[in-house]
Amino acid sequence: MKDRRLREGKSKNAMFPVRSSAYEWESVRVSLKREPFEIRIPKHKRAVQICAWTDDSIFQLTEGLSNARPRSEVQFYRPGTGLADSEYYSAILKLSNDAHMYLTGNRLASASPEFDRAYFATVWSATDDSDAPKPMKQQTEDLFLTVYVDLDDDEYIDRGEFEYVVLDF
Repeated sequence: MKDRRLREGKSKNAMFPVRSSAYEWESVRVSLKREPFEIRIPKHKRAVQICAWTDDSIFQLTEGLSNARPRSEVQFYRPGTGLADSEYYSAILKLSNDAHMYLTGNRLASASPEFDRAYFATVWSATDDSDAPKPMKQQTEDLFLTVYVDLDDDEYIDRGEFEYVVLDF
C-alpha cells in the first residue's frame, strides 16, 4: 500500500481534505499533536461515514476487486452499523472495527464555502471497559480511518468514494 505523508499546519490541527474523485495513493498519513483536531471534507449532499480503528485492518474496502463492493458486504458499513450520537455531534472519535460514525447535517460544521469539518476532542473505543471517552492528549498510538461518501448514492463503495487515513500521534 502506498503512503503519502502530510504534515499539519502551524496554526491548527486540521487535516487536509478527503478528495471526492480518483486519487493516486492508497492512504494519507497525517502527523498530529495530541490535542483536539478537525477533519475537513469537501461539501457533499451525502453523509460522510467514518470507520476509525487501532490498526489498518479496516483498509480492505476494494482489495482484490477491480470495481466496486456493495456497502452491505463491508462489516463496518453495513446498514444498521452506524454509531449513535446526538443531533449536533459529540466531538468523540469513536473506535470500532464493526461500526462507523455517520456525519451529516448538524453533525458537520461549515469550514468554508467548499468544505465542511468534523471536530474531534476525545476518543472512545467500543472495546474499552470504560464508558467514558478519553481526552485526545492521552492518545499515543496511531489511529486508522476509512472515510467514505457514497457520491452516486448507489450503495456501492467505488474507488474515488473513500480515503484511508492514518493519524500519527
